[in-house]
Amino acid sequence: MTARKRYKIEKKVREHNRKLKRLDKEKKTGKKGKKLIIVPGDCPFKEQILAEATALKENIIKAKEARKEQVKADKKARKALFKETGVLPGGGVAPHNVAKKKEANNAITGQGGSASAESKPKESFEELLKRAQDRGYHFEKIEEQKKKQGGDVSLKAFYREFQQVLPRFD
Repeated sequence: MTARKRYKIEKKVREHNRKLKRLDKEKKTGKKGKKLIIVPGDCPFKEQILAEATALKENIIKAKEARKEQVKADKKARKALFKETGVLPGGGVAPHNVAKKKEANNAITGQGGSASAESKPKESFEELLKRAQDRGYHFEKIEEQKKKQGGDVSLKAFYREFQQVLPRFD
C-alpha cells in the first residue's frame, strides 16, 4: 500500500470518529428532559405541588395525542373524499379526474345532478326581456355621453363597450 493511500485512509477514519463524537454530544444534550417545576425541599406542600405538576404534564401529553388522532382522522377523511370524487385536499383536481370535479362540487354543496343549466333557476321570458331592455338603456346612455365628449369610434372601443353590455356567464 502506498503512503498516500494510507494517509488518506487515516484521514477518513479521523473525520469519521470526529463526526461520531459530535453526534454523541448532540444526543446527550438533547436527551436531558426539562423539569416541569422545581420545588425546594423545605416547602410544606411539596408533594401536592409535584402531583399537580405531573398531572399538568400528563394533560399536556394527552392533549397532544388527541390532536395527533384528530389530524390522522382528518387525513383519512380527505383521502376517502379524494378516492370518491377526485378532488385533492387543497381543492385542486387530479388530471385524470377532471370529469369528477363537478360531481365533487355538487356533493360538497349539496346540489344533486350535474352542474349544468339544471342547477341555475330558469328565468321567464319576461324577465329576460326586461334585463335586455335595461342593458340597452344603459348602453344608449353610455353612447350619448361619448358623443357629447367626442368619444372614440374605433372598432376596439366598440368591442370594449360590447363586452361591458354582455352578461358574463360563469
